[in-house]
Amino acid sequence: MRVDILKGKEIVVFAGHQSDTWSKHRSKGRYAKFVKEKSEYSDVGEYAEFESNLDIARNLIGGLRKLGATVHFPQEDGTDFTLNQRVQFCNRVRPDLNIFVHSNATNNDNTRGFAGFYYYRSNDSKRLAECYASSVEKRGYPLWSNGLYPCEPGTWSWFYVIRKTLDNCILTENDFFTNDVAVEMLLNPNHQDKIAQAHIEMVCMYFNVKYPSNFDKNEGKDKKPKFDEKDDRLYRLVTGSFANAKQLSNAKDKLLNKFSWTVYEKADSTGFNPAFRLVTGTLRGKKKAKYYKKWIEKHFGWTMYLKEEN
Repeated sequence: MRVDILKGKEIVVFAGHQSDTWSKHRSKGRYAKFVKEKSEYSDVGEYAEFESNLDIARNLIGGLRKLGATVHFPQEDGTDFTLNQRVQFCNRVRPDLNIFVHSNATNNDNTRGFAGFYYYRSNDSKRLAECYASSVEKRGYPLWSNGLYPCEPGTWSWFYVIRKTLDNCILTENDFFTNDVAVEMLLNPNHQDKIAQAHIEMVCMYFNVKYPSNFDKNEGKDKKPKFDEKDDRLYRLVTGSFANAKQLSNAKDKLLNKFSWTVYEKADSTGFNPAFRLVTGTLRGKKKAKYYKKWIEKHFGWTMYLKEEN
């Protein structure tokens, strides 16, 4: 389904934190032995907030683009951004909206709830947070307090990206990953998509356009087209580059778990510490190759290229 109700709108999305925040600094994550023992979604025994932030952000971006919005996702190729670099990017693009996707943490592991953080002097930012809280609650998720938190000077919520970004923005805290039930939910692809849909409806509500009533039902249900069996041309899919070996390895595992393809690692150069990409085995027919290219872009949020074999 393609409905261009957000055509002409420009949006920047960032997944909160960085790929190495937990692995390097042991912050913004947790050891979660129960995940290894009980979860069907993870077997790593630890949880990094960035991982679910990224999955939710990718689903959000795919949906916004499907509705016609121009979406900037600087982390699309695996690049990490500092807080200052994120703000600089937003202030250079000057979009209609900036969305920072996070999940929350606390010392009280019983605490749960979603909340939208907004600049305390901005009525537009507050209205965006109200749209978020309404959309989240509509899908049956709990709100933290009333789901609205102003970012004010001198308080713990005086977030850098909120106070430094020039244009309208929101930082969404999607439940508390310090709660066992919540972190299990955040690892669940169905909930990741559902939370992304809440963000998409938030955007529609903010711009006063009607959210498509069947959009949630259609998301994730791709109808595989009939491929032209007479097209003998061979193609490979090539990913954008990945920032480090861990991201490359995770991406390769993701492809191999989904598709029964041969997948190669390819260096961009022969120099020191080159960037790497993934390259698939050959796919027969351009229509088939384009279908899987778009599928991966939508569901994994990667930049993808087609390469015809000579």
